Amino acid sequence: MKMMTTSRVTIAAGLFCAATATLLSAVFVTAFFAAPSGAFHNAGDVVKGIFIMFLFTAIPAGSFGFLAGVAGSAWLRIRARHFHSRVRLLVESALIGAALSSIFPFFRWAIGWAGGDREYSFLDLKALLFCVAVGCSCAVLFAVVFGRLFLANCASDKHTAA
Repeated sequence: MKMMTTSRVTIAAGLFCAATATLLSAVFVTAFFAAPSGAFHNAGDVVKGIFIMFLFTAIPAGSFGFLAGVAGSAWLRIRARHFHSRVRLLVESALIGAALSSIFPFFRWAIGWAGGDREYSFLDLKALLFCVAVGCSCAVLFAVVFGRLFLANCASDKHTAA
């Protein structure tokens, strides 16, 4: 039963991070790139822009968000015995989110979504900062939304293992 609970939490973290990474990427691209260019005339245009960007970011950000959520959750479960509060979970989640999201430009390049004309687009500093902002935000949101459940699940694993 313990293994099933662990895998459910890990898969839930992956799904949460996939959805959150896709949505945050769409919102950030719309807010930081499209909106300043004057592409929107009203709030309806902004919603349409976010929806279009959501469709565009779903495959790369969603698939990487799932993988990073699973890897980050697994790492946090390993480190769980050091968590004495939700603040510690929040800080370590943000750090692992930033570290894992810094790999996204390489992932994007590896799956062929880096753009045909820029062979080394994964070296772009703006892209790296954007990825870290999205990944760190996803990790912090995970810790805020699921922190209590995650810590309770890890605590029950500690007691059953002892």
